[in-house]
Amino acid sequence: DSAGALAIAQRIIAETAEHTFATVDEKPIVNLIQVSCGIAAYPADFAGVQTDEIEYLQMHLFNLADAALYSAKDQGKGQAICAGELGDEDRSRHIAVKPKAAAE
Repeated sequence: DSAGALAIAQRIIAETAEHTFATVDEKPIVNLIQVSCGIAAYPADFAGVQTDEIEYLQMHLFNLADAALYSAKDQGKGQAICAGELGDEDRSRHIAVKPKAAAE
């Protein structure tokens, strides 16, 4: 679910930020890499979806996570955003795929 995925994402973000990297000259560098995460969950983020076409559901899930990722990046580095937190404009920004039945 989104809450569990968010907890894991926040742990990854924190551990990556705190990790000490060694350079060629052996000088330690902390906070070298920052991670942003976009999270989407099935079925929680599928309100209003009226199809059971697996290809559509997979692409919709991917696109929701992608929209959440872009929102996280817009808010600054080291963020995790769940698709359920997105407004309608952000939520639909990257949703381009339609079920086959609706496309016909």
